[in-house]
Amino acid sequence: MLLLDASRRVNSGVRCLLVCESNGMLMNENQKTEFEWFKGVQDKLADAFLKNGHTPSESQELGFLMAQGVRDVPALLRLLGESDRHSNDEIDEIMNAVHDVLSNRSSLIEVARMLGIEA
Repeated sequence: MLLLDASRRVNSGVRCLLVCESNGMLMNENQKTEFEWFKGVQDKLADAFLKNGHTPSESQELGFLMAQGVRDVPALLRLLGESDRHSNDEIDEIMNAVHDVLSNRSSLIEVARMLGIEA
């Protein structure tokens, strides 16, 4: 099982993603794609923060936290855009996606704090 929110601190203080596997099983293709997307978003954000004057370690931390904070937004937008009317099951799916998005708000609040933005 791939856990995208798993992280660890390394000596430099930079958060790194850990790919967690359960029972020695390899990641399936969807998990690889999701991990690659998440890592790409994290790297682009870190680069933007670095070019905006943050230190390399701060940039990596900010990139990780921002990517963490928005990673479930595309799933919510996809569900909302699928049709104009939703069945009860689809409404449950949408509400679960809303919960997932809001569950990651602490990452965005931390980014705002690090950037000196009141959240």
